[in-house]
Amino acid sequence: RLALYELIYKPEVPTKVVLDEAVEIAKRYGGASSSSFVNGALATALALTNRETTNESQ
Repeated sequence: RLALYELIYKPEVPTKVVLDEAVEIAKRYGGASSSSFVNGALATALALTNRETTNESQ
């Protein structure tokens, strides 16, 4: 849920950072397929937003 919040309301946080951190948390605290699920869910959510994924400063 935090990653979705950041994608929608915190454009100053780079998209790659949001996605990477969410996937790493899922790997650490979730089951075997949790990271894949989180990655897919966030990719879908990202596609529904107008947020850019390229040319972001790191």
